[in-house]
Amino acid sequence: MLNLSFRLAWRDYCHEWLLSLCSVLALLAVLTPLLVLGGVRFGIISALSDNLMRDPRNLEIIPAGSGHYSLSWFENIKNKNEVAFIIPQTRSIAATMDVYNPVSRHSQTVELVPSSAGDPLLERWGIVPPLGEEIRTRETEEAVPVVLSDIAARLLGLKEGAEAEGRVERVYRNNRERVSLPLVIKAVLPPEAQQKSVAYVAFDLLVALEDYRDGREVSVFAWSGEKKPETEPVFATFRLYAGNLEEVIPLANYLIEKEMIQVSTHAAEIETVKNMDRAFLVIFCLVAAGAVFGFAAAILSSALAGVKRKSRSLAMLRLMGFPAAPIILFPVWQSVFTGFFGYLLSCLIYGLLSYAINTLFSEVLWEGQVICRLPPAHFLLAAGLTLSLCALTSLWAARQAAGIDPAEVIRDL
Repeated sequence: MLNLSFRLAWRDYCHEWLLSLCSVLALLAVLTPLLVLGGVRFGIISALSDNLMRDPRNLEIIPAGSGHYSLSWFENIKNKNEVAFIIPQTRSIAATMDVYNPVSRHSQTVELVPSSAGDPLLERWGIVPPLGEEIRTRETEEAVPVVLSDIAARLLGLKEGAEAEGRVERVYRNNRERVSLPLVIKAVLPPEAQQKSVAYVAFDLLVALEDYRDGREVSVFAWSGEKKPETEPVFATFRLYAGNLEEVIPLANYLIEKEMIQVSTHAAEIETVKNMDRAFLVIFCLVAAGAVFGFAAAILSSALAGVKRKSRSLAMLRLMGFPAAPIILFPVWQSVFTGFFGYLLSCLIYGLLSYAINTLFSEVLWEGQVICRLPPAHFLLAAGLTLSLCALTSLWAARQAAGIDPAEVIRDL
């Protein structure tokens, strides 16, 4: 029965190819702009979110001021699902070092930032962070690896692989003392990664420098001083990164409400993208609602006109003994044909338009980014909704076809 109604509807659809083409073009005029609008909405939001994710600083949660954080506290925070990376940081007054270039004889005070495996900022640029093992297992004269920001490297005239000298001073027992250690530039960050004069170093080096400034002995560098007390170390601050954009605000709220730590984030930039997403969604839904109403009206009128135009032919089929079911499904199948071909042509035109849009804006996007894109799931969803809407809209016409009385043919003879 289904096969019979399908063949009947298809042959009639091909016979009236001009009217069928007009119906397909009507659907094309409605569906193509919706696909392009949806692709632009998804592409722009994806590009903005990707830009935020590409810059790890947007995932950073920055504590304000100094505190007293023990290693057990860090272990507790590290176990939270929202935390992607956390590392203790010493007091800011102890986190500096004079870097001297023996070739150019330039010296610059740089801020020291602790780093270790998994550091999002360095890994974003494909740089292996300095590791604590490189400090603990170093030979006596072996250089300590550091990663410099671009501005620090340019001020010092240093490049990747160059050697330098680190100088640290302290006042110990009323005497001014200074030690130095050989440095090797492991890598230089690009300008967009860091705009301050900064050196990323192993956490163990930062602890050693703080101990030295506090007058304690640092055996790994053979620096003299008082013996370090056997107590749990406490740190003044930390570097903390959330796993993704959605986890930044919840993690910041946890630190504020549960840990009583004042922090700052890039929540404003993240919220801007979310607001844009919501605005695009509202606009898309309003446009889609209007387009669906117009499309449904067009399909319904076309199906009703087809049934009215073929009423005598359909009545003749009933008179010849055709079951009611094929007659009822006749307008439904033809509406589905229109939806199928209209959707295929819409996807084809969407592909051409999206290629043109992405090519036009390629210069302002990251490599691999596009401004108009729909994921495969959205295409499947659009196909299902289009065919379902065509079938449902034509049910009224199917009801009209079911009500055709074969006696009408006899009266007209």
